Amino acid sequence: MRNHYIPEFYFGPWLDDGGHLLQFSRQPSGIVADKKTPGQICYIRDLHTFTGAVPPGSRHHIEEWLTSEIDTRTAPVIRKVLTEGLGHISPEEGSGLIRFIQALIVRRPESIRTLREKTAPLLLNNLDAIEQAAWPELHASLKASGKSLREAIENDHPQLIENAGQLMVGQLIAHAKTGEKLFRLEWIGVDLAGTAVVPLVTSDKAVVALGDGPDDPEAIIIFPL
Repeated sequence: MRNHYIPEFYFGPWLDDGGHLLQFSRQPSGIVADKKTPGQICYIRDLHTFTGAVPPGSRHHIEEWLTSEIDTRTAPVIRKVLTEGLGHISPEEGSGLIRFIQALIVRRPESIRTLREKTAPLLLNNLDAIEQAAWPELHASLKASGKSLREAIENDHPQLIENAGQLMVGQLIAHAKTGEKLFRLEWIGVDLAGTAVVPLVTSDKAVVALGDGPDDPEAIIIFPL
């Protein structure tokens, strides 16, 4: 399944009358320009797919959630920004736009790769501490089975370990404190139509974040539309 880390609708303003955009890529021969449709770019197959034994119908849950809860809800907000301006969206629409920006950062291939590589070992290394702090029902269940939490997961639910990184995606995108900090930043819309020396472009990293995160008073986030 194609998992677009930048949704197709985002590239709408860059499309020509035939529904294509000009993609520049770095090749051994140099910079190459090709005409592409949004469906042909910025995707990796099964980027968010759960592996192992998972319940029927849930293997592509993350991609389906991103499409329905993030992308589909944000598309009309971005159209409104482009037609009416940033100052005409409601606080609720602004909050949704912030969550979309969070999603674009979290769902980058390199971000997903880091989550996969680091979350599973971190979870395994902390299972003993989790077991010691377990709620009564879990503690009683483990005691009755004669297994430790590590043994129960590794033997009966190994998919929880191998999919630990993917399970973090939704939590990171919907992280309330990060979203609130981004929402409180001073956002300015700059219309470069007719004034830019060269046409405005975007990239496979649609959000450019400069600084040390939302707590940095000098942080800058650039999001071309």
